[in-house]
Amino acid sequence: MRKDIGRIICLGLMILPVALMSAPEELSQYWQDAGGEYVFAKAVNFTGKNVQSAESALLEDEQFAKLPDGSELTLDFGVVTGGFFEFKVNLAKPAKIRISYSEASAFARGQKDWLSSLSRSYRELLQRTYEVKQSGWFQDPVQMGGARYVKIEVLSGQIEIDAVRCKKTFFQCDPNTQGWFLSSDEQLNKIWYAGYYTVCLDTIPSEQGGKNSKTKIGEGHWVIVDGAKRDRLVWSGDLAIANRVVYVSNARYDFAKDSLMSLAKWQFDNGLYPAVSRAELGEKVAGDFLEYSIWQVINIYDYYLYSGDREFIKELYPSIIKAMNYHDLKTDNNGIFEQPFLRGGMNYSYSIIRSGPLAYTNALYYIALMDSAKIALDLGDIGQAQVFLTRADRIKNYFNQYFWDKKNSAYLDRKRDLSHHPLDGNSFAILSGLADRAKAEQVLDFFNQALKLKWGDQQFDKPYHFPRKIPLADGHNAKYVMPFINAFDALARYNLGRDDEALDLIKRCWGNMIDQDPNFTVWEWIGPKGTPDRPTTSLAHAWSAGATFILSEWVLGVRPIQPGFSQYVIEPHPSGIKWAKGAVPSPRGLIEVSWKDSADRFEIAVNTPSGDGPSLKLPTKGEQIKISLNDNLVYDNQTKIPNPSVMSLSISAKVVEIELKDGGNYQIIIEKNSEVRQ
Repeated sequence: MRKDIGRIICLGLMILPVALMSAPEELSQYWQDAGGEYVFAKAVNFTGKNVQSAESALLEDEQFAKLPDGSELTLDFGVVTGGFFEFKVNLAKPAKIRISYSEASAFARGQKDWLSSLSRSYRELLQRTYEVKQSGWFQDPVQMGGARYVKIEVLSGQIEIDAVRCKKTFFQCDPNTQGWFLSSDEQLNKIWYAGYYTVCLDTIPSEQGGKNSKTKIGEGHWVIVDGAKRDRLVWSGDLAIANRVVYVSNARYDFAKDSLMSLAKWQFDNGLYPAVSRAELGEKVAGDFLEYSIWQVINIYDYYLYSGDREFIKELYPSIIKAMNYHDLKTDNNGIFEQPFLRGGMNYSYSIIRSGPLAYTNALYYIALMDSAKIALDLGDIGQAQVFLTRADRIKNYFNQYFWDKKNSAYLDRKRDLSHHPLDGNSFAILSGLADRAKAEQVLDFFNQALKLKWGDQQFDKPYHFPRKIPLADGHNAKYVMPFINAFDALARYNLGRDDEALDLIKRCWGNMIDQDPNFTVWEWIGPKGTPDRPTTSLAHAWSAGATFILSEWVLGVRPIQPGFSQYVIEPHPSGIKWAKGAVPSPRGLIEVSWKDSADRFEIAVNTPSGDGPSLKLPTKGEQIKISLNDNLVYDNQTKIPNPSVMSLSISAKVVEIELKDGGNYQIIIEKNSEVRQ
């Protein structure tokens, strides 16, 4: 996931008055949750026959909508929300009703695929039937974690309803505190807040997990689960994205920590980290995802990188060694990691069988080894760090021999499988550094030719027809788009300097989701027509929120390099965006950035915490330029001008690198000399 083993010097920012860098009021237009204990239905979506005064169901005004026998009423809450749904009832005699929940309007109106129609779990999850016996408040006793539309059908009798609302149970984030993001591109703004809101919706009380929303699934009060609707469990693969969204937004490191501990506490005796909360579904499959045990190690390091929480790392270090030793037992004589066929053979693409040496899991394992080595070095355990690095070297020595397909200029999914070239294995080959520059460029060209769809990049160039773990489930196959993996695809493109392609992918994949109903959340996956594929698919899924942290780290440009932001970079990537501004939280304090880009001029303003200053990596504007820092020239026509705030200044064909001595308020302008412009 990261190629920076040594120190990277880079940063980037914008020049507007520092006063403009506090969270502005205009961001509220992108945040759909108004706060408060309850949210009321906003509009009538659909009415069946003979419903009277349907809109009276929206407000608590003692004006009731009247639903006779056989009628139905569907209400729209305006955004996916979660909790206990309830409404006032006026009855003459008992009535039987059915309540159905949907995240998308098409499913609220009855659209189903045949698999869902046959599914008992679908009916139990999204439809409930009750006999209402008395007037007053009626509350569905079973929590629904994610729904935008609520349909009430009268199966027998008649009923009057008022004030349909949801008593919210998810963590209500405040978008006006800590991290935020705005830019000149409206779609990107919507994408950032859709991802952030989705992760908030998927942050739930730890005692409200599982299908029944009554199961204790983790440590601490709040934990981050996969989906608000289902499975409502902590999964380590999902945390790879969700935690990083937390780090750039509300900075609730305690939520990320408790979620990680919820898995670490239940480590198996053999060293395997459980993939998921060991409750409900997790009781059966926690030991089946060897890939997710690797993700847990990477996630622990990411938490350390952003939070700097050394005590947590010291606490979990023995379990990391234990897990990594178990992972080593799953390698062949060359040190290449082998995905089991049965126990441990599941991974995030659970509907298809991918066993043996896989490019994806080997690149992931390589990253985990490098991260483990960094942790060992930070804790002074040089011997153990060398063990990890030696294992990593073995993968590096054989990875290309096992997986590189010279004919197609891409990595194979599995050794000796010449039919499938995966998005995940190729993306992680780049991010891990196992692909050299030439191969990495060829891989991205392959993506553009073989995997590109209007709504993102698909999983494989050819579908897996056999073998299949779940014959009727197709969510991880060709033509489906996984935003979870598209996030790493975008990161690979940014790492190679193919910024325009990365931004295009973000707008294709995440733009497609937020431009469709339910609009303000991101989906578990995107179906083969670019739309949600079935009612049970989660349309508020935390592992798909990756564009949020990518926009903060690569467009706004703020990324940590050393744990706790002891070293960090600011490196904006405009790619046609005229301006961006925002803040990224850190243990040292908020890092505020605002930049503006044009053909002849790049302006940036930063407000950074006290202590060591940032490194900035900014776009240059040609060979003949001048650079000013707080209105003082520091560079003019290839001549450096000393400044006490500047530790180093270097200029290449594309980049201006400035390392500042101390934190504080800085304004930097890079522009072509006026003579050159003329």
